[in-house]
Amino acid sequence: ELYAGTYGSGIFHSSDNGDSWSGLNTGLSATTVLSMATNSAGQVFAGTYFGGGIFRLPADGSTWSAINVGLSATDVRAVAVNGGELYAGTYGIGVFRSQDGGQSWVNTSNGLSAHYITALAVGTNGDLFAGADYVDGYGGVYRSTDNGENWTEVNGGLINTDVRALGVNSAGTLFAATYTQGGVYRSLDNGDSWTQVNSGMSCTSLWSFAINSGDDLFAGSSGCGDG
Repeated sequence: ELYAGTYGSGIFHSSDNGDSWSGLNTGLSATTVLSMATNSAGQVFAGTYFGGGIFRLPADGSTWSAINVGLSATDVRAVAVNGGELYAGTYGIGVFRSQDGGQSWVNTSNGLSAHYITALAVGTNGDLFAGADYVDGYGGVYRSTDNGENWTEVNGGLINTDVRALGVNSAGTLFAATYTQGGVYRSLDNGDSWTQVNSGMSCTSLWSFAINSGDDLFAGSSGCGDG
């Protein structure tokens, strides 16, 4: 099953590997969708912009429902699942965690000096990573080794700390996509140090990442097209 979140038109669904798409917006009152994640139970979670918060779709794919109890910031830029826990990266108040499938949320931002979260990723060892927009002098990448209870800044070698996306491949290599001509940074040591890897990349203002089953990395850019 494929799901695509759009900027203003909600969510589309494909069950034939992308050959055809149909809208899947029943119950979705906020239609600017910036992040999505699925859990092992087949539920889908969507993070929305402009104050919509997080919505959950049951495994039967019937109707979206808002799940924002305790989520005091509802501009959600990132969603991640780590085992039975769900995380929301908000733009302004850091990271929230739910341990009951999104029924309730608590803020888990201890140690986060940057609160404008744009990306979340789970390492192969279970560590959680948060990427932040550079606002008010803070940004970059933060790591939690205790399910979000505490965070540590891990920006060694990360010259550009305007982070818009994070990715992890099957070997545990971390990638950070940065904006304002920063390009891609790679970490081979769980975030302790970063190296810029932009060879062959003509556009280095990035917004998004995708990694396929073969560990190929795809980067989405901003402002480098013809239109």
